[in-house]
Amino acid sequence: MGTYKYLLIYIALFEIIYSIVDMIISPILFSHDSIYMVIVNVKTNMLSGEVLLILDAVYCGCYGSFMGLFALNFIYRYFVASGSKYLATFNNSKFFLWLSIPLIYGIIWGMICYFLISPTSQIDNVMRNEVMLNFGWEMEDITYIGPYCYQKQQNETYIIDLNSIIALILMSTIIISSISALIFFGVRCYLKINQLFKGVILMHTPCSCIFIFTLLDLDLGTLSGISTLTVALFPALDPLPTMFLIENYRNVIINCFSEPVKKLRTSSELKMIAT
Repeated sequence: MGTYKYLLIYIALFEIIYSIVDMIISPILFSHDSIYMVIVNVKTNMLSGEVLLILDAVYCGCYGSFMGLFALNFIYRYFVASGSKYLATFNNSKFFLWLSIPLIYGIIWGMICYFLISPTSQIDNVMRNEVMLNFGWEMEDITYIGPYCYQKQQNETYIIDLNSIIALILMSTIIISSISALIFFGVRCYLKINQLFKGVILMHTPCSCIFIFTLLDLDLGTLSGISTLTVALFPALDPLPTMFLIENYRNVIINCFSEPVKKLRTSSELKMIAT
């Protein structure tokens, strides 16, 4: 396992943080025209709206961190599989530089969300009826993060919101860099290609599609909620290949289940002998 065990622990910590934040804020993803929102209900939560907005940004930042974690995971696997001289950088002080990649991705993503696409009066006005129709909530009951790319005016003209466009471009750049690393290094580690596709399907594809639909001013409505499900599934499914493909982990899991069965069987046999 070598340094890889520390990398797995690092990934697990991010997934735990993500899951805890997800549990606290219970976000809902919703799309309408060129608006894409990560909604948090303030009324049903004990925390204040400002704190929930920060946690919403942290939640989104965790998604950005996953982009870096995917890339880092497959870079390491490629170095191991190819016997690259750069593998040594994971065994010295440079290892912390590698670990900083997902952290930087997450910080950038979270700051983009908090400073560029936090709640605005324009989105409140446009989404008031949609939020009430789909969820039965007033805009004052929620906080959210999301871009509003093309702001429709009363005279049927549009104003392009530069903050939203810049945010989507920066986020798309992060996603593209992650996918590029996955393809470049993942194909070279073709024995792990199944996990590569799992990561792309669960994490990259839904968000990328929503970004595209948002930029094209196409309404996904409640269908955008599918990305909530796929992203939430990832922390649960991600450890499974490691747990069952690596012999040491697999043996521990088998023993955890086999030992109670053996004890139960032994206990039953003793009872039968006694009777």
